[in-house]
Amino acid sequence: MIYFLLLLSQLFCNTLYIPNDYNSIQSGINNASSGDTIIVNPGIYFENITIDNKVLFIMSANGPDSTIIDGSPNYSPVISFNNIMESPIEISGFTIQNGTGEFIENSSFGGGILSKNSVSRLTGLIIKNNTAFAGGGICYYSQNLINDISFISNSIINNNLASEGGGIFAVNHNININGTNIENNGMDLFGSGGGIQILLSNISISHTNISNNETRFGGGIYISNSNGALYNTTISNNYSDSKGGGLWIGGNSTIDLNKLLISNNQSIGFGGGAFISNSNLNIINSTIVENIISPNVLGAGLYMDGGNAEIINSIIYYNRQENSEDTIYNLGGYSANNFIEYNITYSNIEGDDNWIANGIGNISTSPLFVDLINDDYHLLYNSPCIDTGSPIYIDPDATISDMGAFYYNQNNTGDLNDDEIIDIIDVILLINLILEDEYSSIGDINLDGTLNVQDAIIMISIILSI
Repeated sequence: MIYFLLLLSQLFCNTLYIPNDYNSIQSGINNASSGDTIIVNPGIYFENITIDNKVLFIMSANGPDSTIIDGSPNYSPVISFNNIMESPIEISGFTIQNGTGEFIENSSFGGGILSKNSVSRLTGLIIKNNTAFAGGGICYYSQNLINDISFISNSIINNNLASEGGGIFAVNHNININGTNIENNGMDLFGSGGGIQILLSNISISHTNISNNETRFGGGIYISNSNGALYNTTISNNYSDSKGGGLWIGGNSTIDLNKLLISNNQSIGFGGGAFISNSNLNIINSTIVENIISPNVLGAGLYMDGGNAEIINSIIYYNRQENSEDTIYNLGGYSANNFIEYNITYSNIEGDDNWIANGIGNISTSPLFVDLINDDYHLLYNSPCIDTGSPIYIDPDATISDMGAFYYNQNNTGDLNDDEIIDIIDVILLINLILEDEYSSIGDINLDGTLNVQDAIIMISIILSI
């Protein structure tokens, strides 16, 4: 991406170098035109940067470890975007630290990055040690819904402090988060959304780790009046001083949870793994395990306080009240033991006295994880969750779907990069092997002893069926 942008800038726009051309990043921004690229050489830059109505590509030459923008000692965000809507501004390859937010309506917003009425693409960043009332790390702020998408990818957002959205806060935005670690944020036990808070927005989160965040409501994530999907993401070891150790979802939101691991979160109140208030969930191929609630409350794994949860191909097991081995607290809800707020099929839900959740294909027996003590929730070869999911779904190994977030690869065929999923990367690797006339038994999907286009066609068919 960076090299492509550099090529375009050389053809049509200017490239400015810091400190070669200008002695500060802000000076470079002030002298740049929309569409220009700014390359920042290694160093620590004590600046509070403002970008108004310019689409710029601002990137470091050597990455975030050696290129730091430090907002201290001024009491303002490290970087602020204002009214950038034509296309996303891109910031790539920096450490952004020690910002304190901008005051809007008597509260501070966006300690590290404040995006006001703007769209942005943030890649390869380390955003740490920033503070604000809302959005300690990043704040997306707008009074009206912004339809274009803002992106966060391949970044680390940690040790940021805020009452609302310790790591990320967004209101009236479309946000796409991919390949990012959001850890050790929040730490304010009077707020909401230790890692992320989303309000009146649309959210997409994939291949992301959200862990060790703390707050009062929604230790990991707080979502209200919003829609979206979380995919192939881990929410673990987060803490809530009230409800929703891992997630708090409310305000008539509709959220899809697909291939999620929600584990080892803790809540003083209801919903160790997730607390849902008057909202709808679609939970597919997810694992909710070893979440904890305090004594005398319910729903250590999942608690529904209004709304409906569709659960399929999932595992909800080993969720407990603190200091208890009682198995009946995996699910909870306003209807008590009637569970009318749940529609569960082809799932493994732990119960007491041979209880099995109502619904086709459900079981209640040990899932046989690889290593429960060390939090390895992959399935053993003899797990009852293998090939017992819905026959409508097919795993990447071309067998009937398994229950839980991690399928058991029964033949390893097709997974050329061994990441436990067959996707376009495996297709590219297979084509390279075919062109180089090299053989791999993993790529030989039709088992005819050669690699050819037929194997690629079968692999693509498997991907399309997932």
